[in-house]
Amino acid sequence: MEKQLFMGYKLDSFWDVLSINSTIYRFACKRVWLSNRTENEEEKKLLIKIANDYLNISNIMRGVAKLKPRKHLKSMLAIECEWGMKRHGKYIWYKGLAWEDLRMEYRFTPYVKHFEEIHKVVELYKETSQLYEQIAEIYREK
Repeated sequence: MEKQLFMGYKLDSFWDVLSINSTIYRFACKRVWLSNRTENEEEKKLLIKIANDYLNISNIMRGVAKLKPRKHLKSMLAIECEWGMKRHGKYIWYKGLAWEDLRMEYRFTPYVKHFEEIHKVVELYKETSQLYEQIAEIYREK
């Protein structure tokens, strides 16, 4: 059976959806954490916009998994996320977004019902990716 693709990754099981969902949520939290540590107002607004986009993506995926949506971003999780990134020390860049290199070859399968919902996720992801590029540009200029 042919494997479905999500953000360039193959999906082997329904649980991979939740795994990616958690990663996306951690990235959202990380942006909140960063926004609390920057003094540049433009950068702060952009980080919050990205965090909210990530939260939306996460909630769409939670909906696919029949879970209740998350209402808040916990900035404490971001610290944990940063620790994880430092610990593994390696990133993959995919369409302008840094992903932890934690065996990110996620595999999705046809277990996922309502797969058309994933297309909404991909559209949100593209928009978020463009915003991430803008923020990367701000950092390059510094």
